Amino acid sequence: MKMVYLNNPSIYDQKYFPNEVILAANPQSICDTKCKDVALPATKYWTKFQDINLDLPLEQFLEKTNTTAFIVMRNDSLLYENYFNGNSIEKQNIVFSITKVFITSLLAIAIDEGHIKSLDQKVGEFVGAYNVGKKKLIKIRDVLQMTSGIDQGDYRSPIKVGQTYYSNNLDNIVSKIQVGVPSGTKFEYKSIDTQVLGMVIEAATGKEVSELLYEKIWKPMGMEYDAYFTKDSVDGNERMYGGMALTSRDILKLGMLYQKKGKWNGKQIIPEDWVNSITIRNEHNGKWWGYNKGWWLETFVDGDYLDGTDFYASGYQGQYLYINPVSNLIILRQGKNPGGIRWYTAIGHLSKLMTHGESKKINVVDHPNQFEGTYVAENGHQVILKKEKENLWRATFIKDQKKRKYNFKSHSSLALTNERKLNLILFDVENGKLKGLNFDPSVEKPTYYHKEVEPFLSSNK
Repeated sequence: MKMVYLNNPSIYDQKYFPNEVILAANPQSICDTKCKDVALPATKYWTKFQDINLDLPLEQFLEKTNTTAFIVMRNDSLLYENYFNGNSIEKQNIVFSITKVFITSLLAIAIDEGHIKSLDQKVGEFVGAYNVGKKKLIKIRDVLQMTSGIDQGDYRSPIKVGQTYYSNNLDNIVSKIQVGVPSGTKFEYKSIDTQVLGMVIEAATGKEVSELLYEKIWKPMGMEYDAYFTKDSVDGNERMYGGMALTSRDILKLGMLYQKKGKWNGKQIIPEDWVNSITIRNEHNGKWWGYNKGWWLETFVDGDYLDGTDFYASGYQGQYLYINPVSNLIILRQGKNPGGIRWYTAIGHLSKLMTHGESKKINVVDHPNQFEGTYVAENGHQVILKKEKENLWRATFIKDQKKRKYNFKSHSSLALTNERKLNLILFDVENGKLKGLNFDPSVEKPTYYHKEVEPFLSSNK
């Protein structure tokens, strides 16, 4: 009935759920003096790889794209902070899956304090519903890395996800869930994994996650405002997969904590080795290189995907917390919806422009004819790429004389994406010359294809 009445989840949904309050016991502002806005690069430069072209002044662009908050910080200084579409500095909004990185942070603390021995402990040691059948094999590592094998992928089972979101009995959902593929063998994004992870943390520590957040993060970090953790029922479970409502500045503070290697005012809040491990992109064994411990790594892909050092947390309807440790940049975007923008690529471009300026190198938008053509892997499989129109590319995969055709769109300067399939094409360019591409099906190690023949003739210059 809630699904019918409330329909699409909203950033204002905290009013429809019971909640626990996380008090701001020792509020400390991140900007004690007046923070002056700094002119950011024109939007047309950092949104050039989007489906829509909105060459507008920054405030008009953010307003038009249904943005509610946009903050840019460098070296602990606020360069830009503004609120739109009814939002303000003190308002708490649902952040959806950005909640997940608060939960995984608590896991790091629980392990460091000895409540949990290791990521290889079985989930069933803490959650009774996971101590039966195939679920007995699932490790904490698996629900952390979305490799549990549980048969409830967010993109594959939207109705089940909706039922979970509006459920008033998450225990019942967790107990009935089945295993689809062996744990630890395949990545699939599943919000229910983080719900189970939170249940593990609560069982190990004997405290609810809202209480832990207050003790371990809100109080020691001097979060500026109260937060709310929505629940499935008054006496039930906190919605740990995506139910936090908090202010933009307090989200930003978590980004600052990760930027500072887990240390705050001289105190190590999150273990440094945990923070350092976030950007590791060459681990496989079922894990996807683009996701690690609640954070996403397939950011502004530009060059070898393994070289990236930036990462971000994301939530439904276009909530993004982006961190670039090298350039000391943190960018936060929140909104009522994405407004037609792929924000993780737009923010990545903005970060690069602020660090290096506009690149003059070849890219898939300005020089598409350089990227069209045939690419061949060592096993003889082929990919034929052709620019169709505007931002649309056609990729034909030839394997054992069988053809599969997919549509891709520009993801960044050297990448194409099929978001429905979660597939990436990552171009390999060295010294200004295109050498080949990596095709990433998102759950395995990418396959490399070298450029085999001259590009197609194209009217695109």
